[in-house]
Amino acid sequence: GALKKGVREWCGFQEGRFQAVVNGEDYSLFNPTAASMRADCGSPSDQDLERKNGAITYIWLW
Repeated sequence: GALKKGVREWCGFQEGRFQAVVNGEDYSLFNPTAASMRADCGSPSDQDLERKNGAITYIWLW
């Protein structure tokens, strides 16, 4: 829990450094940011899609 909180807080302080940050709980095809990130990466297969995995934070680099 502490690492997740720390990473997400750090990402919040890095505004503009990344294209986007998607929390695992929000990693879904119905999330426009997650869908755009997947399309930009060629829609790779990902077992965590739609799993609402709170242990993951996706950082979309420029």
